[in-house]
Parts: sequence; C-alpha cells; structure tokens
Amino acid sequence: MNHRRSLGRSLLRSAIFVGGLVFGLLALSRDAHAEGETPAVAHERRPDYLFPAAGDFSLSLATGIPFLAMSEVGVGLTDRIAVGGLAGIAMSGDGPPTNVGFGLRPRFDVWDNGKNRVEIVVPTLYYPKTNGTWFLTRPSVQVEHRFASGAGLYGGVGLVAVMSEDALLGRTTPGQAFLPYGGTPGKSAGDASNGVWNTVSVGGAIPIGEKTHLFGEGALVLRGYELPGQEWVGGVPFTLTLGITTAL
Repeated sequence: MNHRRSLGRSLLRSAIFVGGLVFGLLALSRDAHAEGETPAVAHERRPDYLFPAAGDFSLSLATGIPFLAMSEVGVGLTDRIAVGGLAGIAMSGDGPPTNVGFGLRPRFDVWDNGKNRVEIVVPTLYYPKTNGTWFLTRPSVQVEHRFASGAGLYGGVGLVAVMSEDALLGRTTPGQAFLPYGGTPGKSAGDASNGVWNTVSVGGAIPIGEKTHLFGEGALVLRGYELPGQEWVGGVPFTLTLGITTAL
C-alpha cells in the first residue's frame, strides 16, 4: 500500500511538472504565431521524417542508448496522423544484448502553421523475454520549428512509464527487485517492477536526399526536477537516438 501511495505521489508530481512545461511551450508557440506572418491556408507539402503523406509508407533504422538497433515501418493515416511498427534490441545489463522489444509509435500533428507545429508522439513497447515480460510507454509533446530546407528542430517534455506483466497482474514478490534492462538486483536498483518518470528532450532532422532524412534525439530522464535514483530501471538517466528514415 505504501508503495502504491509513493508511486501515486510521484506520478502526481511528474504530471504537474510536465503540465507546466507543456503549457509554457504552447504559450511560446502561440506568441510566435501571433508575431509572425499570417499563415497561408495551404502550403506545399515537403517530405516529412515524422509524417508520411496519407497512404504512403516510410522505413527507419536507428541506434543509440538503450537501443543498439531499432527499426520502424511507418504509414500515414492522414497527412497529420501516422503510426509506425517498431522492432529492436536493447542493452541487457552486463550480459549480451538479448532484450528484444516490439511495439507501435503513433504520432499526431495537433497544430501546424507551416513553419511551426506541435506534435504528440507515443512510442509504446512490449518486451517478451529479458527478466520477465514487461511494457514501456513514453508519450511526449514536442514543439518543432520547420526550416525551408526541410530540416526540423524541436524540444519536448513527457513521461516514461514502465510496468512488468507480473506487477500488472499482482504477481510480484515483496522485496524482490525487477530490472527490465538487466543488471544486478540489490546493487544498482531497488524494486523497479514499475514506475513513472518525466522526460525533457531535444531533437531534429536534416534532409540528406529528396526522400531521406537523418534524425537524432537526446532525452533526459528526471524525477520532477532532479535526476532519478536507483529506482530508475534504465541504468543511465538519459536516452540517445541517431537514425535515418526514408519515404517508400
């Protein structure tokens, strides 16, 4: 019961923190829109690393931390809504990389004036093997500026939530540590069977061809305003991604 209350308080603090940052980013975006030129009703659509045109497909390959390899096949449901199927392999503590994950990455362009836009991206992954079955989701809100060249630069805030299947179904053993990414229970973490943290990220993409972009992102994992303690399941409190995506 105390663990649930502590998790609830942590979630509330994280939600307040993220909500404040999202409000600030949206306010800055509205100010920039008000001061700029009146956007055209329609603008020429450039190849987009996040949103393939409606009915079109994209292929992405990436590496970084914690994922050594990640692939995605994306499809545009509309020009401003897309979803991708994910498959990858992550680091597994001190052992060889055997932590395979699969999932979806829906994303939504919720406000767009041609030069600036607000996006919601929700990668959600299922890990069927290492140290038991578990789930991870990382929703984020991003404010991005789009350059005439087709490049983009964004900043974002969000949450990352982790839960094991055993914790979800109430099958955990009190006092037994669970480390989804591997490691040694009792030495590098406490009871990490589930948890919620907040994130701050920066990223972007540059075109390297008519249909191809090089993209990257760095995200810092936090507990409110501070770095997380031993309860963070991912080892280092950050993620890094570098990849390439192309329209098919």
